[in-house]
Amino acid sequence: MQKATKRPPAAPPTSKKDASPSRKKKRIKFDEDIEKERKKRFEMRIRKKRRVLSKSSDSLQKAMILMASEVKILSMPNGFNEHPMEFLRKIMRIKYHGNIQTYQAVKKLEILKENKTPTPKIVAQAAEVYKCIVDDDVVSFVRFLNDGFDVNYHNKFGETVLHYACKQQAIACIHELIERGVKVGVCCVSGRTPLHVALWYHREVSLDLVRLLCSSEPTLLLAADYLDCTPLDAVTPTQWPVMCDFLNLSVDHYYEDLKYYLKKADTHSVAKLENEFTWRPGHHWRGISPMVAFSALTGAGPRPGARSGNRSHRSPRFVMTSSRASV
Repeated sequence: MQKATKRPPAAPPTSKKDASPSRKKKRIKFDEDIEKERKKRFEMRIRKKRRVLSKSSDSLQKAMILMASEVKILSMPNGFNEHPMEFLRKIMRIKYHGNIQTYQAVKKLEILKENKTPTPKIVAQAAEVYKCIVDDDVVSFVRFLNDGFDVNYHNKFGETVLHYACKQQAIACIHELIERGVKVGVCCVSGRTPLHVALWYHREVSLDLVRLLCSSEPTLLLAADYLDCTPLDAVTPTQWPVMCDFLNLSVDHYYEDLKYYLKKADTHSVAKLENEFTWRPGHHWRGISPMVAFSALTGAGPRPGARSGNRSHRSPRFVMTSSRASV
C-alpha cells in the first residue's frame, strides 16, 4: 500500500482578511493620487497665461523690450477691438518682426479615414458616447472609454469624437480625451479642425476650451479650411476683444510652435506698422527709452516726454485707445 502523502498546512484565513483591507486602502490612495494629478494637469492647461519674462542675466533689458512692445500693442488704433487674425499678425510683427503665415489644414494635418465599416454594435456605442458628450457626463464617458471605445473614433468625413466634443463645449470630456492621447492635430475632409468647430458654432468664446486645444497643438490657430478660413475668422465681432486679449498673453508661450510659420518681415513693413500707432507726430517708438516704456505701461514714474522746465518743451502725451490701460 502506498502511504498517503501529507498535505501542507493551509494558510490561516486570518492572513487574507488582514491583507485585503490594507490592499484596498493602498488602491484607494493610488486612485486618489492619480485623480489629483489629473486635476492639476487640467488646471495647468486652462489657467490664464502670464507674461513671459527673461530669467537670464540680461533679464532687465529683455523686460524693458517686452514692456516697450506692450506699449506699442496697447497703442494700436483699434486697441483690442480688431479682427483676431489681423491682431495676431500685428503683434507677431511687433514682438518678433515677422509675418505670420497660415497653412492649408488638409495638406499639413492628418485626416482620419475609415479602414472598415463599423459594426452596428460600435455605432450604437458611439450614439451613447455622443449622449454623454452632450451632457458633459464625464463619469459615463470614462466608463465607455474603459470598455474599449476608441478615443479617435470618426465618421467617413474624418470628423472625430473630439470635433463633436468641441462643438458641444464639453470641457471635462475633452480633457479626458487629451489625457488618453487623442489626436488633436487632425482635420476633416473639408479642412475643419477641432478649434474651428469650437469657435464656429458659439457666440461666446470658451477660453478654457481654446486653452485646452492650444496647449496640445498651438498651430491650430493658423490652420485654414477649404474656404481659406482659420479658426480666428470664426470668432464673432462681439468676442474680438476677448480673443485678442488671449492672443496677446499666450503668443509668447506658443512661439516655439508658431515660429515655423513666421516669415521675416522687411524693414519697410515694420516701419509702416509703427506709423499706424497713435503716437503723436514727431515722436517715434525707436527713440523711447526703457524708463519711458516702463512708465507708459505701469503708470509709475515720469510720463513720456516729462522733464523739468517749461511745459511747452515737453512731448505731447500719447493716447492708448484700448480699454485695458490709459496714460
